[in-house]
This record gives sequence, structure tokens and C-alpha cells, in this order.
Amino acid sequence: MLVWLLLLIGILFGGLVLYRNFQEKRTVTYFYSENDESLVNPARGFYTQIYYKEPERLELIREEGQTLSLVTMSLKDHMEEPIPEEKLERLRILFEEARKQQVMLLFRAAYRQNEECGEPELSMIKTHIEQLAEVINEYKDVILVVQTGMVGLWGEWHGSVYLEDEDALRNEAMKVVEWWLQNLDPSINLNLRRPLFIQTAMEVGLDGSRLGMHNDALLATDSDMGTYIDREGELAWCEENLNGKVNGGEMPYVSEYTEPKHAVEEFEQLALMYLNAYYNVEVLEDWKNRTFDGENAFEYINRHLGYRYSLKSFETTEKIYQTSDRIQVKIQLRNSGFSTIQSRFKLYLVLNDGKEKRFIPLEKENDEKAVEMYQCSVEISEKEPFLIGLCYTDDASAEKGSLEKYAHTVQFANDEMHYEEGVNYFISYQYIEEEKEELVPSMINNR
Repeated sequence: MLVWLLLLIGILFGGLVLYRNFQEKRTVTYFYSENDESLVNPARGFYTQIYYKEPERLELIREEGQTLSLVTMSLKDHMEEPIPEEKLERLRILFEEARKQQVMLLFRAAYRQNEECGEPELSMIKTHIEQLAEVINEYKDVILVVQTGMVGLWGEWHGSVYLEDEDALRNEAMKVVEWWLQNLDPSINLNLRRPLFIQTAMEVGLDGSRLGMHNDALLATDSDMGTYIDREGELAWCEENLNGKVNGGEMPYVSEYTEPKHAVEEFEQLALMYLNAYYNVEVLEDWKNRTFDGENAFEYINRHLGYRYSLKSFETTEKIYQTSDRIQVKIQLRNSGFSTIQSRFKLYLVLNDGKEKRFIPLEKENDEKAVEMYQCSVEISEKEPFLIGLCYTDDASAEKGSLEKYAHTVQFANDEMHYEEGVNYFISYQYIEEEKEELVPSMINNR
């Protein structure tokens, strides 16, 4: 009799364990909507142009809700000599302030400030690039992109002896691109002025994966003032080849091409990340008085420059028992921006129990721009209430479980999230029984 009783108890206990294990495998899915909030996020948006001697302006730029600035440097006084160390030190001071203010920078150096200015020998350009790259690499965390510069009026690659014909372009101007790529840290991308220049760089064997475009005659004329030879064909090429690169520019004046619908379509083709906040003011004011897709055209473009991430769905384990030690996670992120985020930014799942944060790196499982998919299995060692969040950051220290003081982090466009210290929290696992037997997830809605 005792044997049968023990056997029955064993069967019941085994059944309970199997039931619990079955319960552990059950999941629940939460769905989230994108809001229409304008977010101040890094590596995207409108920029203000400043001179390298103006670090004090960066604080004001940040206060105005911008995270980007174009820093320009004139080299017209150094045609035949290296850049003086005191000038490079001024650049370091500005980069240091950019780090402090969490403003990312576009950088361009140039010789020809007017028609009368000449250009140095290629050997001196190489020396200057080596000097500048050494300083830039020290502050690679604040550099969004380097505009190739150096060649032509204002460094915009027109009006140069190094661009007189195809031979000069391939054999002389392309040396400038090559030297930048050789000397800059591999994580730093380079911008060229025309699709033709990027194509030529790739044809002569340079690394096209680091090359994007800055079109400083955006939406101006049929050719964008010489940017395109075949506008339709080259825009199609850009759409095929420049997504995921750093692309931007500025608009000279109002034209038929600045009409909001056309502008949005072209910005999507160009995977546009950044625009000048002041050039041209007439274009921006025109957008502010126009509509696109039923809303203010300027606000729409402002929100969609670069990336715009929101959580679309989250699937997780329905209950955690004391016998359970893992949760299953599936994530879908929506990106409604013109472009994808820079590859230097990585996504982390964050678990916060109030005592410490765990940053778990996530690997993207698909190549689509509009929807990114991730999944993982996470060990839960302590059976205490905790929050789940997402952190998109370029800070490698997240791998060690923390974020640096000046880390760049991304806020998501969801109302069902609480953004705090760089993390977008959206799920809370809490006990639902007094005996603390099981943890159950629920949505957070206190942004």
C-alpha cells in the first residue's frame, strides 16, 4: 500500500513539474504603436554650421534641440606648410566640448575660400589629412562623418585643378579620398559631393562601404547644379547603394523640387540623415506653411530624417516560476525614418532589478529597413521583480553592464515606454501572488 501511495505521489509531482514546464514555455505578445513626437536623438536631424574656433556655440546648439553640427576649418594660410600645432589644439578643444554636450560632428576642411584662393600640391594635402585624421581619431565617438573637403571652392569639389577632367578626377582627386580612408579610423565614414565621385572611388578600388554623399545643392535644379548627370538614374543608384551610409546636404533655394511630396520621395531615395538648419531658410519656411500626408511638412521631414525607431511587438515568457531560469524574447522594431541607424550603434536588451542593469547584446535577424527582428533566451538568476527595456547605443561599455557618461543613446517613438538614463523601459515583471511564486509581465505606460 505504501509503495502504491509513494508511486501516486511521484506521478502527481511529476505531472506538476511537467505542467509547470509547459506553462514556462507559454508566451504572451504585446503590440505597440508609433507616436508623432519629435525626438532629440543622436546621429540624425538638422545641423548648425560653426567654425572650429567656436566651441562655446555647441551648448546653445544642444539647448535648441539639435544633436549635430558641421565644423569647418580653413587651411588657406597653410598651402606650403603643415598645420600648426596650436590650430590642431583648438580643434581638440572643440571636439572635447562636443563630447561634453553630446553633439555629434560633421567635419570639413578646405583651402579655396574664394575664387582668388589657389590649392596646394597633393603632397601637402596628404600631410594635412594625416595631421587632421590623427586628431579626429582621438574623438571618433563624436564624429558622425568627415566630408572629404580639401578640393575645390569651400571644399565642395567644384572649381578645382584636381577636377578638370576624368583623368584628374581618377588620378589626383581620388588620392584625397584614399588618404582619408587610410588615415581615419575604420569606424569613421566619409562623404563625397556627387554619386559620380563615389562610383569613381569604387571603380579605382577604394572602400565604397564607408562612402556616403553630401549634396549641397539639394532639390535645386534638374541636375542639382551639376550634382547629377542623369538625375533619375543616379537617384536610383543611390537608393540601391547608399542606404545605411551617412548622407545629407543643404538646399540653395525654393524650387519645383522642394515641393514637400517630391522632397520626401527624394529623401527616402537618398536615405537622408542630416540637413542644414539654416540654409536655405526660405525652403524650411515654405515647408512650415505646407502639408504632407495631412500634417505639417516641416514637422514630418524633421521627424523622419535619419532613423526613427519604435517598438512594434514584443513576445516574452508568460510566467516565471521559481523552477524556471530563462525567458524567451522576440522583438520587432519599426523604423519609419528615411535611413537606417549607423552600424556603430548596437541594440541591447536591458534587465533592471533596481540594483543592477544587465545589457544583453542582440543580433539582427533580417536585412529589412522598415522592420528589424531580434530574439534571444535570457537567463534569470534572481527571482525578483525587474524591468525590461531596450538600449540602442554606440557605447561599447554597455557590453560590461553600464553606459559611459557621454554615451549616445536612442529614444524610441512609443508612448508605452519610459525613457530613463538611455534605456527605453516597456515591460515590468512583477509578483502576482503573496507567496512570491510566479513573476508575470505587464506593459509600462508612464512615459
